[in-house]
Amino acid sequence: TRLQLPAVHLDTVRLSLGPPPAISERGRQLDETLRSNLSVFRRQPELVAAIDIPPREAVLPSFWIDSCEVQQGSLEQFLTRQSSQAGTRYHTTSKGHRVAGRARAPASGVSYFEAAAYCRTVGGELPSAEQWLAAAGGSTGRLYPWGDRFEAIAWPYAMAVLNSGQKCGLHSDSDTPQGVHDLANGVEEWSRGWIDDRTPLLHGVHAQLGKRALAVHALNATTRSAPPSYRSHYTGFRCVYSRRPPPLAWKERAEVVRIPGGSYRFGLPSDARLPRLLSVLPRDQLRIDEPLFRSEQPALSELRVASCEVSRRHYRLFLVDPLVRLGLFANENEPQDQSYRPHDWERQLLAPTLPVSGIDWWSADAFARWAGGRLPSAYEWQLALGDDYPWGANYKPGYAVTGDGQEPRRLACAELTAGATKGGLLGMGGNVSEWTRSVFVAGRAYRMLVKGGNYLLPGAQTAHGDFARAVPLDHRAPDIGLRLVFD
Repeated sequence: TRLQLPAVHLDTVRLSLGPPPAISERGRQLDETLRSNLSVFRRQPELVAAIDIPPREAVLPSFWIDSCEVQQGSLEQFLTRQSSQAGTRYHTTSKGHRVAGRARAPASGVSYFEAAAYCRTVGGELPSAEQWLAAAGGSTGRLYPWGDRFEAIAWPYAMAVLNSGQKCGLHSDSDTPQGVHDLANGVEEWSRGWIDDRTPLLHGVHAQLGKRALAVHALNATTRSAPPSYRSHYTGFRCVYSRRPPPLAWKERAEVVRIPGGSYRFGLPSDARLPRLLSVLPRDQLRIDEPLFRSEQPALSELRVASCEVSRRHYRLFLVDPLVRLGLFANENEPQDQSYRPHDWERQLLAPTLPVSGIDWWSADAFARWAGGRLPSAYEWQLALGDDYPWGANYKPGYAVTGDGQEPRRLACAELTAGATKGGLLGMGGNVSEWTRSVFVAGRAYRMLVKGGNYLLPGAQTAHGDFARAVPLDHRAPDIGLRLVFD
């Protein structure tokens, strides 16, 4: 597209920003759940990585799984049996837990090693992550063990210790269709991790997280790693078996449920919109752009973005326009006697095809108004980038004009083709950083977010889409310019 502006032409690219709304009912339900819990991701940014796991599939043979989490009474029998035999002595912190100390409550305070030893003793093993998720999500990939919509009935108490100490199967609405109880509620449960990784994982809700986080933590796909020695009053386990386990002489065998063999798909619905958006948006920026996430449809489905950063030649046309001098394009909050003249302007004009720099935010905003466009929000800038780096998922030295071991320099837009985005935008990983219209509040001070690396900064960190800086509105620097978008 070629856009006609007052006395200036800018090449633009028409981009669809972000994935479209989810097509499937399950994807739409997930997006709605995440939209309703955005504050959780601000407080617990590690949750973004926990839910944004690549979808995977596995073909599993049939297996049996305990219908209940291992109970305190069963664990006590195991510990008593171990203490009467030579060899390793195991212990648990559960005896000090005033509620989970009840025989019918889930066993807790058990390390990965202790849980694995118990399962071996009763003829099974800890589940792999695939087995645990197959039991929780079934062959259809339910979002929660019971279905796709979160229900808080299994967490009736304000106190975490009471929720984690409820006896098995008390809330049938939280059961899987096959009759496995309390996979999301009760206590977190150990697994052996993914078959190809074997890093111990914890599944289900940590009862101490608080009720506002439940809908996210209870998702089958939400997992977290922990060292094998980790113990908590809110962490327990259950066992799986390759065949129906026989009775035991030293304890009553709990009920088991058969999970049929077959192909299972794990992870969140691939058409869900918010998991990917959350993964690419910095935590501080989420607070700024939260209203955009809350809309049912994408807030900005399509936008024209300038292919290049604004050049000095284009900016000169702005400076000499008499209407600009009359203040017709000034921001209503602009300081009195504001000068749009860039820093070191005479020297910049010696190379008119290079990007303009040394302008403050007020100047960038006025130029955008004059040109018929506007500054992008940090959210729009990030989505226009399209990936971790402009050119893809991995950093490639030399693809952006950065300060990596070379003489400081800036390039004209026509020389930046090596680092182009898939949509055809140039210079987003370096050259000059770019003003946005996103506000960052630090105490009582208002600052504006600047996106993108530049010719003075190391590229591996600053060319990444997550990189942003908050700078004062009157800040002028040789490494900050601008790029326009057009509605």
